[in-house]
Amino acid sequence: MSGGNPAGAWIDVPFSASTFSTNSTGSITPTTVPYVYRYAVIGHTMTFQASAQIVVNNGTTIEIRFAIPGGYTARAYDPISGNDGDQAGTDAVWNWAGMAGQAAAFIDVPHNAVSVQRWDGTAAAAFPQAVCFVRFSIMIPVN
Repeated sequence: MSGGNPAGAWIDVPFSASTFSTNSTGSITPTTVPYVYRYAVIGHTMTFQASAQIVVNNGTTIEIRFAIPGGYTARAYDPISGNDGDQAGTDAVWNWAGMAGQAAAFIDVPHNAVSVQRWDGTAAAAFPQAVCFVRFSIMIPVN
């Protein structure tokens, strides 16, 4: 039990623009609707789900980062290879003006965020400069 929450209980995280960032040359503005940012921890495994409407303002935005909530950091999550940056997410998608596509969600080095990249089938592609909806669910080994 952590912070008064039973193990495995969903913890909703209030909206804060500071939980979103990008490492690209573009800039983003998250909006409050629609917004889901929640997590549950059992032992050393966190299930993290997020969905957000994000305005891609300018430049080239390849990656949108979602801060790992609750003060946790991810451990190297691939127990076989120990590699960072491998795709680990499930159900990662993006949507813009009725066009939808797959996205890859993975742990971002230095293990404090989940990065979501649009995927065009062969490589990461820039998000359109418009209002985009991004959603993912990921299991993360945490410290």
